[in-house]
Amino acid sequence: LQDKGNELQQRLLSAQNSFEQERQVIGSKLESLVKEKETVAKRAADLERDLNELKRKLNVSDQNFLAQETKTQELQMQLKDVKKKLQDKLVSTKNEFKQERNASRLHLEQVITEAKSTSSQLENVIKERDTAIKHIAELEQELRQTQNNVEFEREKLEVQKSRAEKLRGELLAAK
Repeated sequence: LQDKGNELQQRLLSAQNSFEQERQVIGSKLESLVKEKETVAKRAADLERDLNELKRKLNVSDQNFLAQETKTQELQMQLKDVKKKLQDKLVSTKNEFKQERNASRLHLEQVITEAKSTSSQLENVIKERDTAIKHIAELEQELRQTQNNVEFEREKLEVQKSRAEKLRGELLAAK
């Protein structure tokens, strides 16, 4: 019985220790939860303050949007007016361009006609030049031939002169 009592005593002591440990763990968790609750409460207050700031900014943005909308409508009216003026200017410019284009076309046709005429004249001059070059080449050929003939005749005269002097020397010697 005594042993049973000791064993029960031991189990009771062990259960008390386990209970105490469990109580301490729960206490720590409870403290953590309290701290977390305080943090969440602070965060909620911060979020509410941020939400109020965003609402204020949204109101300002709405006012700015309305002002921008009004300004946009004014700008659209001005844009419409500018477009009309540009359209009128475009029509005027198109007409001026057509007149200038027609004048340019006439001038270009005149320049082309002059260029064709000049081209024909140039072709004739080139033909005349080519004919003159051929003629010059023929004259040069004739000149070379004549120079060759003159050289040949000069050499013949030299030979004859040499013979004549030789004969003269023989004649003088014979006298």
